[in-house]
Amino acid sequence: MAVRGNNDKEWAEHLPLFLDFELGGLRIYMTHKKKDLPKDLTAYDLVICGHTHQYAEVWQKPVGKKRTLLFNPGSCGPRRFIQPITMAILRIDPDGWVLKQVQIPHSAKEKTPKVDSGNIYKQIEVVVHDTEKGLSVDSIVQKRGLDPALVEQIVRLYVTHPGVTADGIMTKMGLLGKL
Repeated sequence: MAVRGNNDKEWAEHLPLFLDFELGGLRIYMTHKKKDLPKDLTAYDLVICGHTHQYAEVWQKPVGKKRTLLFNPGSCGPRRFIQPITMAILRIDPDGWVLKQVQIPHSAKEKTPKVDSGNIYKQIEVVVHDTEKGLSVDSIVQKRGLDPALVEQIVRLYVTHPGVTADGIMTKMGLLGKL
């Protein structure tokens, strides 16, 4: 089962924005962004959303004996935003259900962007400026001599999150507060 993500294009037009279904006696709701969840989640055992690419399991406050798990499986596609590659396996049996996180090792040929902590903020500002001028990732890399993976990551974040600031890009890359 799948729902459409915010960057899914024509190939995903047939995918729904959300799913509300039962599986093995569990009531499940699934959507891409957490902000698109229903206000009242008490009808569900498991609520799945993604978007941040960060694995998370958060139990909501119980209502009576009913508990709801708000869950993000992370991302098992190509590594993004300097985050681990993760997914989960849901096991349902007569005694209940459990989610198991699976971490997927990074490819040996996959590079983590090189980040110069002394000037990352300035690099982001320069890449954003060049992107606004219409330069491609390759052009920015050649013009500025920056790491291609870093430039691509900054451009992707800037283009897919309208109005994002350099601080916002740093947060999404997991850099704000770490440098």
